[in-house]
Amino acid sequence: MVRPFGYKQNIRDYDTAHVLDAGPIFECYSNPRRALCGSNPDLRIVAASDAYLRATMTKREEIVGKTLFETRVRDQFLSTLSHELRNPLHTVIGFAELLAEETGGRLSETQKAFVNHIHKDAMRLLELIDGMTSAAHPA
Repeated sequence: MVRPFGYKQNIRDYDTAHVLDAGPIFECYSNPRRALCGSNPDLRIVAASDAYLRATMTKREEIVGKTLFETRVRDQFLSTLSHELRNPLHTVIGFAELLAEETGGRLSETQKAFVNHIHKDAMRLLELIDGMTSAAHPA
């Protein structure tokens, strides 16, 4: 809808594009259902450009919002996963080291091999968790 300049209207209710058309200034109120306004081709081009720009900006804002939400969810998931896997794993590593030091008594050769195997595999699992976490969080 084209209104002459000075027409009283609540600005918050409409998107305005001020156009100088070889004479008076018009306020072209863009309508999502009707991108063209007025009979002047310049006004129609500005209104169509304005509608396209607003639609593009709205789409961009939706994509950015969705991306930020997905990033927060991913970060929270990785933080929880890392915490829930590391805590028991550190306990296993700690007890394997205590057993390897034989503080509770002498171990047979078979028991020492088992303890070393547990320690080695627990350390390997810890390295995998660290790699997964660092790959998901690029510096």
